[in-house]
Amino acid sequence: IEGKALSNQREPYKILEAILKKHENIKIILTLGPDGSIYSDKEKTIYQESYKVEAKDTTAAGDTFMGYFVAGLAKGLEIEKCLKSASMAAAITVTKSGAAETIPDISIVQEKLQL
Repeated sequence: IEGKALSNQREPYKILEAILKKHENIKIILTLGPDGSIYSDKEKTIYQESYKVEAKDTTAAGDTFMGYFVAGLAKGLEIEKCLKSASMAAAITVTKSGAAETIPDISIVQEKLQL
């Protein structure tokens, strides 16, 4: 929703293009629910597919994704690894009902990703 509002576009790659045209030094993440996520900056665009799970409640999915993504950046991980970790954490989160209590511990995410 935010990407659409900021760009007046509906298609994810058009959203990225429009925002980067206005703000060339910005780094963007679009979360697309079951369709994955996209990171983009002026140098690269990276798509991350979502991990397929049976979703029970999507309440905390976005917050979980962003928290894991930013935590990965803070640890100095590559964007690709941040996206994978964030996507897996969000996938685990939606398999349970609730909000904060559904956010998985990093050890569970790493185990699922076999890191």
